[in-house]
Amino acid sequence: MKNLNFFSERLKSLRKLNNLSQVELGKSIGLSKQTINDMEHGRSKTTLDRAASIADFFNVPIDFLVGNGLFAEYDNIIMAREVITDRLFEYFRDETFKDTDNSMMKEILIKSSDIGFVSYLSILIERIDFTFDEDDLPNNAVIFFK
Repeated sequence: MKNLNFFSERLKSLRKLNNLSQVELGKSIGLSKQTINDMEHGRSKTTLDRAASIADFFNVPIDFLVGNGLFAEYDNIIMAREVITDRLFEYFRDETFKDTDNSMMKEILIKSSDIGFVSYLSILIERIDFTFDEDDLPNNAVIFFK
């Protein structure tokens, strides 16, 4: 696991966001309340199978749970979501993409959940050369594009 504390914090946050007790979550994914408690407090590592069950239950990528890739900067990305979306729209208006129907991309960027937004963004930046100027991002946002 990349960062046990990261996983612990995300697990607890998702559980609370979904108004679940540790008992309810445990029953839903086949774990005891104590195991959930231990994972939330960083006293217990988890297995890939458990992480996959948790990710499936909450409908999030495992990368979100463990903070891999762009999900390590999730809070900063969400804070800068509007700026990122605007810059992507500008990028896709470029001559290279003028004949491309970008309506689906725009729909995804505007209407997706925050987790969906970061997932889609990570796919996009693997395929395009995209950069930000420091002045484009809100205070405390990390520059995460090359």
